[in-house]
Amino acid sequence: MGTLSELYSNNMSLMLNALQAQGTLARHELADITGLTRTTVSRAIADLVDKGVVLEVDYGQASSRGGRKPIRLQLNDDAFCMIGLDLRREKVNGCLVRLGGQSESEISRPIPHNPSQTIVLDTLHEVVEELRNAASLPVMGIGLGAIGHVNPSTGIFKPYNFESMYGVPLQDVLTQRHRLPVSVRSGAGAAAIGEVFAREQKGIAVQSLAFVMIDYGGLGLGMMSEGVSWTGKDGMSEFGHTVIDYNGRLCDCGRRGCLTVYASGRAMLKRLAELAGQELPNVQLDQLVALAESGDSPAQQALTEAGFYLGYGINDIDCIMHPEYIVLGSSHPGLADWYMRGLLQNIHESGPNIFDDNLTERIMLTDKGSFAIAYGAAAMQIDHFFKAPVSIVEQLPPATHIIQFAR
Repeated sequence: MGTLSELYSNNMSLMLNALQAQGTLARHELADITGLTRTTVSRAIADLVDKGVVLEVDYGQASSRGGRKPIRLQLNDDAFCMIGLDLRREKVNGCLVRLGGQSESEISRPIPHNPSQTIVLDTLHEVVEELRNAASLPVMGIGLGAIGHVNPSTGIFKPYNFESMYGVPLQDVLTQRHRLPVSVRSGAGAAAIGEVFAREQKGIAVQSLAFVMIDYGGLGLGMMSEGVSWTGKDGMSEFGHTVIDYNGRLCDCGRRGCLTVYASGRAMLKRLAELAGQELPNVQLDQLVALAESGDSPAQQALTEAGFYLGYGINDIDCIMHPEYIVLGSSHPGLADWYMRGLLQNIHESGPNIFDDNLTERIMLTDKGSFAIAYGAAAMQIDHFFKAPVSIVEQLPPATHIIQFAR
């Protein structure tokens, strides 16, 4: 097909977004909706059909005037897939997500305590290779959501308390190794993109959404508004360092009363040791959740207290943004569920909010479980495809042309 112009890519983007929104369209309908000429539509659709991104669907019925009904077009949800990665201090989660939003092949690989940069990068590469080997469809890109600060423009990683990875150009490292397009973003930012994408695949329009990510070292916040992902300058913003008690506990940042010293995973483990009356140096977050599930009272109290404190931060989000959805998640299975208990207790005790609506109806757990970030990272790459599709279409192998007959 050769190199296509930026204008052609923009035109193709208009058509793909129209098909995503409408489901099925005939070529002349696509021209009417996009404002493009039928010649332009026919040329782009020919390329998209040739590469299997768009399917021709023949409903097999003649028009009322006896002519043949125009062949309709629809996106091929199984045209290709993207890899989504979630980099934590203690593990890497990864999954494959198809163009239509279906997630598969979820895997998780541990990272040892205080690892070298080589160990972390080797784990990332191993997860990518394992997912590529498991894929039944062409893999056309990699998205990465990471803890801490990551600049989405440069791909440079600057996390707290992850010294061996500070300053690593993650985007360049993954691109050079795997020869695929790579996008990076904060974990919570990626998860927010995934939540909106998943709802849109079900035909649910989302005006605004906030995703709160609970992690060992802190709390992340991703925000979407009118289809646009918001991020601070150079990808930096710190929900966990909003202050809830000016005379409170001392934080690593030097201030007192930051939300993270009350509601992060690390703060919660410290609180568990206080409740248990002994040091618990080897207890991890996954083990803490298991203890709570087994009925351990100190574990349950530590989790619900952390969730209660998080409720103050959630209230701040609601006052500042008043999002349509506030979604809670964690890369540790079951952790967000326990936080939700304390969070809802806080909301009920605080009484009605200033907007005179039921905040609890807008707060929910992600249905992606501990893979919300990985799913969102892959969705981020799919979103890039819809905005600038030509580079990926050019790389796809030709598909077998099949006209599907509707039943």
